[in-house]
Amino acid sequence: MENNKPIKEAVDVTTKQFRVSKVFLENENKEILLLRRSKTAPHRALKWDLPGGWVEEDEEPLEACKRELIEETGITAKTINIVEETTENIEHGVLQRFYVQASVVGSVVKLSYEHDTYIWVTHKEFLDYMKHAPYAAAYKRLYPVAE
Repeated sequence: MENNKPIKEAVDVTTKQFRVSKVFLENENKEILLLRRSKTAPHRALKWDLPGGWVEEDEEPLEACKRELIEETGITAKTINIVEETTENIEHGVLQRFYVQASVVGSVVKLSYEHDTYIWVTHKEFLDYMKHAPYAAAYKRLYPVAE
């Protein structure tokens, strides 16, 4: 028996991939650096954020963290390691987040235009400042005794 139904054409199901790296940067006092996004920031203006940003197409996440840390703060980390990776579906594709722990000696920060101020917070203070749910959740997983 012949099927007269039209054949469906193949649909491109390629999902757009987005990658972001964020740094939990600790100074010698075990304080974590937070940056406040400027009022002109396209997303989350005037909100506290971790240093970091988009991973470029041909870039490794750890290299992106090093680059973003220098661009946003003028800091070169003494040690830096990827400690967690998460993936979630978002409206326009899939977002992959890389969380990095890094340390630095000295606390001198040279802000880029993307941020208007910064603060070094204790582990006890971190969640009082960080209201962005994914970063707060990552903090709780990475520093479980700090709460």
